[in-house]
Amino acid sequence: MKTIIKKLKPIIFGIILWILIVILVSIQAFIFPIQDAGIWSLVPLTIHFISVILAVLIMSFWYYISSEKPNGFLLGFIWLVIDLILESAITIPMFVLPSGQSHLSYFFRWDLLVDFAIIVITPGMYWLTKKR
Repeated sequence: MKTIIKKLKPIIFGIILWILIVILVSIQAFIFPIQDAGIWSLVPLTIHFISVILAVLIMSFWYYISSEKPNGFLLGFIWLVIDLILESAITIPMFVLPSGQSHLSYFFRWDLLVDFAIIVITPGMYWLTKKR
């Protein structure tokens, strides 16, 4: 039973991270309504990136409390794959396709690519600092 939980732990944390980021993006969209589709001003975008970094840091801290300490970059990559699956299954059909955009136009937005990099790099950097 413990081995199953150990194998599911990164996936569960990835799902929680995706939910946390969706909540943060929803709160931001409520506070900073986007007037021009796809174009964010500098302040809300900066707040978004900082909040995503903090969310990933919190999840990394929470994950590494246990005795299991896998490579952080691998953990970030697993979280990214979970994020991509959930974005494809939930976000795109609910919000992107009805607005007339395609999968490619959504996944290759520069701000989303930065989010993807944050999801992979932040746990890796956290892991490197805790390894010492």
